Amino acid sequence: VTSAAGNGEAQVQVVDGQPAAVDITLASNAVVTGTVVDPAGKPVAGAGIAVIPDSPDGHIRISLEGPPPMTNADGTFRVEAKAGPSALAVLTQPRPTIKRGLSLTAGQTLDTGTIKLDAAPAGP
Repeated sequence: VTSAAGNGEAQVQVVDGQPAAVDITLASNAVVTGTVVDPAGKPVAGAGIAVIPDSPDGHIRISLEGPPPMTNADGTFRVEAKAGPSALAVLTQPRPTIKRGLSLTAGQTLDTGTIKLDAAPAGP
């Protein structure tokens, strides 16, 4: 379960024709903050932000359901995510800018500081 109230996992065995239920204990989300700027140091407004699991094998997969959180007019952002090893993706074209190696802790805020894009985002 992933929600604004937290996240959690549980397993339940389902038997055909029998009701099944499971209680899920939610762990607090971690909060990730920061500021996105272009190569000239100007704030980037309206850039999509995704916090994704970071894997030790070097592969990252970005999967979204619905529109992502966006940076504010001053380039700042605040997103909630599941605790654990994570990466931050700034969703710009032609490719996202990725900041890896984030260690998110449940109930705590991690400020990623200023994230400078490699290239100016492509316009519409």
